[in-house]
Amino acid sequence: MIDSGAACSVISSALAQQLNLKIEIANGPRDRMVAATGQKIWIIGTATMDLYFRGAKMEHTVVVVEDLTPNFVLGMNFFD
Repeated sequence: MIDSGAACSVISSALAQQLNLKIEIANGPRDRMVAATGQKIWIIGTATMDLYFRGAKMEHTVVVVEDLTPNFVLGMNFFD
């Protein structure tokens, strides 16, 4: 899903694990972000993944969170 209101791209921890992404666990106290629904979601860390668009491979850093539906949101940082 692409969300023009999302500042950053996020992926559920379940999908990140299914894709075998290396998750860099956040140091220090855990933080939360607020979803468009108002739900507070715990941040686990970050991961780098390959995305393909029109045959071009792009490396993109995503925030890994718990209990995200949908499992992946492409945020505006992808377009920077």
